[in-house]
Amino acid sequence: MSMVILATFLGFGCLQCLHLALSYWKRRNLAYKSKFLVLFFLVLAVTFFCNFIYTTEFVRSVPHLTKLGYLLGTVTPPLYILGLWEYYQISWRRKLWLPIFFLPTVLLLLYLLPFLFKSGEEKILFLNENQGETLQSESQYLMLYVLVSNTLVLILYFFRVSDYKAIPLPPFERLVFLYFQIFLVLWHLTGIVVFLLMPTKTWQGIFNLGFSVWTIVYSYVRLYTEERDEANPDTPIVGQYQKSRLKEEKLVHLGEKISVVLAQSDVVYDSELSLDQLSRLVGASTHEISQVCRRYFQKTFWELIREKRIQKAKEFLLSTDWPVLRIGLEVGYESKSAFYKAFQEQTKTTPVEFRKNNPFSSHP
Repeated sequence: MSMVILATFLGFGCLQCLHLALSYWKRRNLAYKSKFLVLFFLVLAVTFFCNFIYTTEFVRSVPHLTKLGYLLGTVTPPLYILGLWEYYQISWRRKLWLPIFFLPTVLLLLYLLPFLFKSGEEKILFLNENQGETLQSESQYLMLYVLVSNTLVLILYFFRVSDYKAIPLPPFERLVFLYFQIFLVLWHLTGIVVFLLMPTKTWQGIFNLGFSVWTIVYSYVRLYTEERDEANPDTPIVGQYQKSRLKEEKLVHLGEKISVVLAQSDVVYDSELSLDQLSRLVGASTHEISQVCRRYFQKTFWELIREKRIQKAKEFLLSTDWPVLRIGLEVGYESKSAFYKAFQEQTKTTPVEFRKNNPFSSHP
């Protein structure tokens, strides 16, 4: 009976992940960057599916999916972290963390490569050796590897978001967000201990569900809150959120103040510029600045900065003979590829093509 209930949860979770992926895909044009959250929920849906067919023994019909769930299990937390940083415009303090987050996935992929290229018959033989409720040694080690690596990734992330004032959310929501990070770390630590004592398929499924259920529930709550605020911008907000939404007068005031700061200083061309830095210059919280960007400018913070930088880059392209790399560095981009990408996203053309095709350019 427990396996039937678990399989039901896994199937339902797969459908919810697909729905969330579609929901965040629709929000990508509403001053939100959500491509990594879309990717996360698509990968999580596949993970749910792999766990579902493994739990229900349907995996014998598609043996090539054997062990794929372990690999996906190590990639979902880093994708979710990346998605949150992109969606909420949290600045990267140490870019070295990103490859570190995905290191467990790379290591596990290297270990699993020989098995992934085996024939279907060999993979079914592996399944026959793991027919019982109790997992055999290799499956135990793989599950423990997933739990331990995810715990380490979440602990690293926890230390990043422990400075939760840098997250552009209302104070109460930031606090809830932080407490849930603590819960996730404790959940995985508990999973390691329990799984060492009882390495069964049921416990494997339960601890896999823990992270997934939290992310699904939290994402639905955030979507509901954001869509409610966008649909009813003038509706009074009560309770914990009463002080978190800017009134129109303050929204306009902060919007004008941001415009002045960005126009009268070179801060916009600083490659280290972040939402937190701008909030200190303006004298407002990161949540307030994030609201102003979305409601007053109808852009994300990074879209606003990109617009200002590319406008200045256009001026340099038309008035100087500087190389493209120098112009990119002057307006705040640390590499030629980053500048090219931003320029194309903003103008749908490259810097070289813009300079060549502009009739007022004296630098073909």
